[in-house]
Formats: sequence, C-alpha cells, structure tokens
Amino acid sequence: MANDHDDHHWRCNIDHNSQPTIPKHEYPRRWSRVQEMMRDKGLDLLIAYSNDREVFGQAHARWLCDFPVHLEPVCLIFARTGKPIMATGPESTEFALNRSAIEDAYILKEFVHPEEVYSLDNVLDFGAVVSKVTTISSNLRVGIAGRHIMDVGTWEAIQNFLGTREWVNADDDLTMLRMVKTEAELRVMRFGYGIAQKAFEAAVDAIEPGKTELEVAAVVKSVMFTEGADGFGIEPMIGAGPNAASVLCRSSRRIIEKNDIVRLAIITRYEGYCATIGRPVFVGGVEPAMKERFDAVSAARTACIEAARAGIPGADIEGAGRRTLEQAGYGYTYSGLHSIGCQEFETPIFGPGVNGTVVENTMLSIEIPLFHQPWGGLHLEDGIRISKNGAELMHETQVFVSK
Repeated sequence: MANDHDDHHWRCNIDHNSQPTIPKHEYPRRWSRVQEMMRDKGLDLLIAYSNDREVFGQAHARWLCDFPVHLEPVCLIFARTGKPIMATGPESTEFALNRSAIEDAYILKEFVHPEEVYSLDNVLDFGAVVSKVTTISSNLRVGIAGRHIMDVGTWEAIQNFLGTREWVNADDDLTMLRMVKTEAELRVMRFGYGIAQKAFEAAVDAIEPGKTELEVAAVVKSVMFTEGADGFGIEPMIGAGPNAASVLCRSSRRIIEKNDIVRLAIITRYEGYCATIGRPVFVGGVEPAMKERFDAVSAARTACIEAARAGIPGADIEGAGRRTLEQAGYGYTYSGLHSIGCQEFETPIFGPGVNGTVVENTMLSIEIPLFHQPWGGLHLEDGIRISKNGAELMHETQVFVSK
C-alpha cells in the first residue's frame, strides 16, 4: 500500500487543546459551489431539509452551514445568487443565528408545534420564506434534498408551495459536492478517526465474559464524548454471539460469554463528520475454521486498500476485495465501498456495475461484509483517503483482536 509520507504525522497523538474545526470562511465557498450546481442543473431554487436523526438527518445542515440540528427541523433555501436563508421552528432561530454560518433564519409555520402557545408575530409559510431569496413565479424549477427523511407535514407543505411547479431530487447532487474533502475537512476527519480508535480500544479492554453488550457500549460512548465527539454516525453496535451474525444490531442486555465473537462497529461523529471502525473480537480461543474465515475477510480488506488510488474506478477497488473473498469461497453480503463524510454512508456507493472514478482526497469507507452465514458473521470496516499514489489509512487499529 502506498502512502504519502506526511499523511501519518498525526499518529493518533492528538492535542486536545487544539481540536480542528471547519473555518467559517469555508461555508460561503460551499454556497458558491451549490449555486454553480444549481445553474448547471437548471434549478432556480433549492430546498435542503435536515432534522436531528443521527444517521442521515443532520448531514445537509452541517455541511451547508455548520448547524447541529436539535429537536426542530430546518430547511436551507438557496436561490441561484445571494446568500442562503434558513427556515426552522420558533425555538431554533436564535440558536441557528448564534451557532451556524447562516445570517437569516425565519420561523416556518409548519415547524410550529400546534399545541404549543408562543408569543410570535413573525411566522411565515413556505411561499413567504421563499420570497425572501427570489421572486416567486409559475415556472420555478425546484431542487429538493432530504425528502426521504421528511415528515409528512413538511412534505405536504412543500407540495402545497410547489403546486404544478417542476421539482427534482437533489440529494445525490449535494452528496457528490461533499465527496472530495478540503484540507480542513481532512484534519477534522483524521481527528474523528482518532476518537473512534480510542473508543474501539476502550471497548476491547471492557469486553470480558460476564459483561453485557450495553456495558461495553457505555464505555464506548463515554470515551467518544470525553475525547470530543459530538454524537454518533450510527449508535455503537456491540453484538455478541448470535447478535454478531446480522448486518445490523443494537446493543442489548445479552451477557458476553467465553468463546463468543463480539461484533464492534464504532461510528463517531466529530464536527458533523463520521468515522467508522468495524472489527470482530474473539473472546477465548479461535477455532481454525473461524480463523480461516477471518483471514479471507482480512485478505479482501488488504486487496481493496492496495487497489485504491486516484484515477481508479470505485468498482475496481471494491472488486479487488470481492474477487479475493470469492476465491476463498465466500461472497459479499452487500456493496463494500462507499463515500463517508457528513453521513456514515452516502453517494457514491460502489459495487459491481457502478460507474465512477475516485479522485484525490475522496474519503471512502472500505467494508468487507460477510454476514448471514450458518456459523454467524464477520465484518471489517476502515476509512481511507484517496491520494495520488495510494490510500491513507485513517487509523491504526489492530485488525485481528482476540482476548
């Protein structure tokens, strides 16, 4: 695997008195890129919705204006020129103006709780909010981002505003703008992976027969927040024994037993950016047949990392691991390569037949999934930065872990 020499200066020796952030001047640059995309796509207006759901909800608001959505949803509204504005609930406007890069926030009627009594005289409907950034006409072409996470009431309000106006799904357009990271984003993500590594190591230390999955998860969460995380990309997944066999699990009261496989998926969020480390932990002895399966998954991981560099189709990187696992007699449970950033997984997601070439400073998560097997399941997941000559592994977590 080729690595740029300077990529590893951090080595997880993090100075917590100097935690990296995204500078405020970066957000107007993002707005310009969004408006350039709008002009290219023929969009007159863009409405980007966010809520406080951990997995997908906050992504647009964090990337567009550094707003960590809390309780009340928001819509970021862009015209082709000028600064964007925010529409949110009555309890969030001051929070948004104090915390985000947005200069104008308005109370949207649809975000006011119908049973709450407020002393308000500035509640606007969608049409009135949109008129703050552009002249409303019958031929506006509108991009909508975040529709898949909207509540019914918000979508109905947008539809009422749209009427017969044409709208298009703009989610992929925004996530593609986020795919290549700036130097500031890379610093933030390296720091996030450092947090994830420390949380992973603490989880391994905590795992022992007699402990519950939830007890291990509590250790993970404590370390994450102590080290500076602002949330989870996904709630930590600690699955022991039969709970390690499926793609998704939730930490439970199941007691870890000797000879269990414990599935660890540590997904931190720092400054709005996700960092994921996935490993199995073998408690007690490892049977030869199980070690052989793990070695096949590990070899597929190595093949993906070694294939990764700028200018290579993403499907070829994913395919290197897929072929390695197939040669060992196994197949992927799902696509094994995806972009990572303000969402734990987002466009592009590479697999067989998916077009697209990775470029320098693309951030990807390599995932080797081998689940739903008669004997259970395994997976490995790592973050990489694509460089000109190879891939920078974003952490230094041990691959094979047994206790």
